[in-house]
Order: sequence, then structure tokens, then C-alpha cells
Amino acid sequence: MRSQWQALVELRAGHLIAHTGLRGISADDARQFRTYPAPTISALLRYGFIREVDGAYDITDHGLRALEVLPRR
Repeated sequence: MRSQWQALVELRAGHLIAHTGLRGISADDARQFRTYPAPTISALLRYGFIREVDGAYDITDHGLRALEVLPRR
């Protein structure tokens, strides 16, 4: 399972994340997303590290600050 930390790193790099098994996006759009299981997305939302943007998720300022202080994994 991919970690919450890894999701935040990918978001900081400019990628959007989405739930595993996201439906309704074209193959071209799918290349823009990194997929994570629902528990990872839910935890990041609960702590305010990400926000929903048009069916996908992006990092918040709080998430960026968390990356600065969390130990590297």
C-alpha cells in the first residue's frame, strides 16, 4: 500500500491523486493522476493535508508544511 507521505510528495511534485479505480476519466486524463486506496485519501482529508478539486485531490498549505516537518520515509 502506498503511504500518505508518498502521496504528499507526489502532490508537491505537481501530480493530482485520485481514489484507486477512479472511473469516468479518459486514458489521457488518467496519466495526470496517481491513484491511492480510499483509506489513504480519507486520512489525508481528515487531517486537512489535501482538498478535493474536480473529483481528484490536491495538496493544501497544511500538507506542504507537514512535509517540511515529517521525517523522510
